[in-house]
Amino acid sequence: MSKLSMRSPWFICICAFLLRVLAIGMVQGAPGKLAHIWESGPEIVNIATAISSHRGFSSPFGIETGPTAWIPPVYPGLLAGIFLIFGQQSVLAAATILIVQAILSSLTCVPLYAIAKRTFDERSAGWSTWAWALFPYEVVLPGLFVWETCLSGFLAVSLCYLLPCECADERWGGIWAGVLWGMAALTNAALLSLIAVEGQSSGRARPHRIRNWPGG
Repeated sequence: MSKLSMRSPWFICICAFLLRVLAIGMVQGAPGKLAHIWESGPEIVNIATAISSHRGFSSPFGIETGPTAWIPPVYPGLLAGIFLIFGQQSVLAAATILIVQAILSSLTCVPLYAIAKRTFDERSAGWSTWAWALFPYEVVLPGLFVWETCLSGFLAVSLCYLLPCECADERWGGIWAGVLWGMAALTNAALLSLIAVEGQSSGRARPHRIRNWPGG
């Protein structure tokens, strides 16, 4: 296999995914033992159970407490969809959400590679992405618990890539940026702290636009 393909972000992403799936099997053991995974993220699991039971976005503590804003809606909604397809808190649903978390953790390789390549070079991008793919904690993390950590990590790295990025079509670039920011806000509100960084980055990258504003 050529050096170029070994440094391909998609090849690294596939290797990262296979490692994470292997780690899930090692951490969780036999498929029948997956049922205990629902105890690892009770608030998200309880809200997802309520949604899939047609009781709305509610009851994060396992009792009927009514509507809630305890957890942002994206991850409970994703888990509720899995429950509707594979059954509430079933072994198959547990395996599915852990695989989804492994996919999200692996996909983080792609924006990470792009950031390193833009900042340094292709060689540095390859090494840094392999470091992420092989880092032991990141390998086992998707299989440890049910939470939005892997999705938040993917969104955070994607937003970091977006910050200084100039798009040829600014209209579509703005639309995709808005979609990504909205997804981040509805997944983990802590990601909104990057807005201040974006404002500073945008100001430095496009000072001519600021000067051309009315009154600028």
